Amino acid sequence: MAAALALMASGKLHRYGELGGQPSEVSALEAEFAAELGDKYCVALNSCGSAMFVALKAAGVKPGDAVLSNCFTLAPVPGAIAHAGARPLLVDVTDDCTIDLADIERKAQASGAKTLLLSHMRGHIADMPALMAVCRRHGVQVIEDCAHTMGAGWAGRATGTWNQRHGWMAAALQAEPHLRLPQRPADEQFVASSIQFSLVGLRRDQIEYAVAACAERAVHIKWFGADEPVGFTSVWRHWRHFGDAQALPRAERVLGGLCDMRLPLTLTQADCVAIGAVICSALSAVGP
Repeated sequence: MAAALALMASGKLHRYGELGGQPSEVSALEAEFAAELGDKYCVALNSCGSAMFVALKAAGVKPGDAVLSNCFTLAPVPGAIAHAGARPLLVDVTDDCTIDLADIERKAQASGAKTLLLSHMRGHIADMPALMAVCRRHGVQVIEDCAHTMGAGWAGRATGTWNQRHGWMAAALQAEPHLRLPQRPADEQFVASSIQFSLVGLRRDQIEYAVAACAERAVHIKWFGADEPVGFTSVWRHWRHFGDAQALPRAERVLGGLCDMRLPLTLTQADCVAIGAVICSALSAVGP
């Protein structure tokens, strides 16, 4: 915080200008982040949407091209594709919130799409060796949106330090019969800054009741199956900027009951137990 305030007080808010031959804060960030990832270069942009747009254009995506992408993601991802003049071709989702590799195979073969904009939505990472094998078979280049996986990895890559809270929360919820937690592969080192769970065996009105009951007790759950988007919580049916909604039968089922909740670092184990009790209580009270 002190460093941010000092930077603002200096007035040197851009990477350009007279800095006395010293690297700017932005270039220092780029160098440090590249080193963290084990890469040679890093370019910082003003937003993830800008980064995806630049990556698509740099990869040779042209107006009118079809670009494969997750249906389970945030609206700025297909928005970046539309901004590049391309057409989003949405890929279905598995029960464990990862992109459906079989659907990638089918749609790459049928469409001839040569680019996949892969979003690791809410930190759920697909089987990357298997995904890359599918893409190599069809000559598809992969651009990763890692906004939700900074510090995460696969099969030994660096990971974050939030997972203890995820374990506490999962333990508090796993006995509830109307709630299913996604299964994570052993090789996935995830950054658990949030937790996702599916509400199963419930009607829409029952889910609405449970979400509202949690909110009344200050437990705010984001529900992807709502009729209208709330903030950044939306699904492909809500996105208006690329024409008619595409048919994704598995996503209709999976995302219809999918819920999401942030896990701040300030949560204690007792907090997680209390929040889990609120959620389980709301679900046990749903009407017939």
